[in-house]
Amino acid sequence: MDADGLKARAGGRQRSAIGLAIGGFAVLLGSFMTWSTCPDSSCGGGGGLPSFFPMSGIEFGLGVVTAVLGILLVLAGVDAYRRGGVTPWSSAELLLSVVVLIVIGAHVITRHVMPVHPLHGPDIGAFVVVIGAAAAAVASGRLRGIR
Repeated sequence: MDADGLKARAGGRQRSAIGLAIGGFAVLLGSFMTWSTCPDSSCGGGGGLPSFFPMSGIEFGLGVVTAVLGILLVLAGVDAYRRGGVTPWSSAELLLSVVVLIVIGAHVITRHVMPVHPLHGPDIGAFVVVIGAAAAAVASGRLRGIR
């Protein structure tokens, strides 16, 4: 392979590392955003008027898991970028992304498909987490395949 080909591969690796870090940051950010909205006072509000209570992923508890996984994805992306796009963690990065998707899937199933209390949603935070995890998974796969 000539020098131009090697430079192009290194640039592709670094772009994938940046994509991994951005995907992890989106997962982290989405964990603090609204995942669902509770339409009544059974979710912790009071009073006789109808109220809507937006609830973040952190409030549901599963957002704590996705936030920690998002931090790990950001750190893995930064580490891969620092190493020129070469990472010893590519299998772990892909696994972390898949776990985030499983966690958000569990939220949707337990809160929207088979709910104890009816909720509106999923809202924007859940979608941001899914998009971030999918981007991190693609970037991780590219980091594995570009070598």
